[in-house]
Amino acid sequence: MLRLRLEKLLEEKQVTRYWLSQKTKIKYQTIDKYYKNKIVRYDSYILNAICNALDCTPADLFYYEKDEK
Repeated sequence: MLRLRLEKLLEEKQVTRYWLSQKTKIKYQTIDKYYKNKIVRYDSYILNAICNALDCTPADLFYYEKDEK
């Protein structure tokens, strides 16, 4: 399963979800869903805005977690 490491990136950059929401002009609730990995389909516009705000690449933002089946 593809997962976001947004929590770790925000911690490394020492910024909050609120800051990211303000910087990207994306609703806090949406940022919070990405932060908590509650997203099923990723929006390329939102991912681009997050990467621009955090000065990172999609490779920095994602990691793969193998399903336990």
